[in-house]
Amino acid sequence: MSGSRPTRGRAIPLPHPPDVQEWTGLIATLTAQLDLQGRSLENRSTKAGRPVGKSTWHRVLTGHTLPSAQVLDVMLGSGRFTDAQRRSLRTAWEKAADCLDRTDSTRRAASPPEPVEPVEPVEPAAAPATDSLPITALPRRQARARRTAGRLTGALTAAAACALFGLLCLLGLHLLGGSAPTPVEDSADAVAPTVAPTSPASPTSPASPTTTSVPLTPPVPQAPPATRPAPAGRAAPSTPATERPPLVQPAPATERPGVEKGTLGEDSRCSRPFQGPDVVTWRVCVLVEADRVSFALKVTNRASAPTRAKVHLEFARAGTIHPCPGAATAHVIDLDAGTTVLTPPADCTSERQPTALSYQALGRVVAADATDAAYNVSPTASVYPTSPTIWRPDLLD
Repeated sequence: MSGSRPTRGRAIPLPHPPDVQEWTGLIATLTAQLDLQGRSLENRSTKAGRPVGKSTWHRVLTGHTLPSAQVLDVMLGSGRFTDAQRRSLRTAWEKAADCLDRTDSTRRAASPPEPVEPVEPVEPAAAPATDSLPITALPRRQARARRTAGRLTGALTAAAACALFGLLCLLGLHLLGGSAPTPVEDSADAVAPTVAPTSPASPTSPASPTTTSVPLTPPVPQAPPATRPAPAGRAAPSTPATERPPLVQPAPATERPGVEKGTLGEDSRCSRPFQGPDVVTWRVCVLVEADRVSFALKVTNRASAPTRAKVHLEFARAGTIHPCPGAATAHVIDLDAGTTVLTPPADCTSERQPTALSYQALGRVVAADATDAAYNVSPTASVYPTSPTIWRPDLLD
């Protein structure tokens, strides 16, 4: 059934089409449950005589690429899945492949063919001699050198203009009868208004108010720090942190390399830290409570300057992906220098069911202007009605 499919993997568009979400959710759940890794699958496929590269496996396991039929056959024959899991993977793959086929057909049908203009016959022109090229046809290196020279000339012109402006300012100060103020004259404590004499030519009455002269370089008053509203994705400073940790915290000095425990509450786990964009690190977290399961992203800016990042969070329940009720789409958050931000867990919750189910968070954190990203997953929480939560993976106490 899969023999007529394309022989190369295909990129999965964002947001995921509904018929593709079954595949991405299933592969994310199995990747976390079975601890699937690209290097292990690469070694198994090489031993089987059908080698598939580690980068290809990575794109498949992260939901970035739908594998080709040949790669799917190698994956199902790796010995890592049960019969039921292989049937579920093949069914979900067929559904996703049909959806991408329909998407490609619709896109090709919507693109009108380019009109072909009639070509009028012209008289054949003599071919130019090779030694008479126009002056503008310079080699690429010479053209690049000219552009560089033009930029340097512009920079030198701007620097000369700035220097001339500074000389004119100093000349104006000299003509006005004063020199540049000393540090003592420029301080806020040394500035005092002086009474200017009234000009004899001005018809002012004796009762007119006196005019004070303003220093040429008055000190800049220190304005009190402005209070700005808390941006999306973080709590206001006045929000009490009683049941949950504060959403904005100082960045830790070091980052634990593996799974993190207790970040959102007593029964919570966060994934290992993921890198990027730039000096930003982030984790995907799950919190299990008596009546609900919550999900969040923990994003840390380790730079000495503020930055922004685009985040998107979803969750999987029993292998089916759901959008967050309070943040269904990707949005941009502000990250102050040296701080850690937790996205509000209240924005992404699921009611706890009376049956045993597995829960997992799927997160993306990219640059603020990025348009595509692959997701990473949190530890899987196997939640039971009366038994403690089983986490996979978990810490060894």
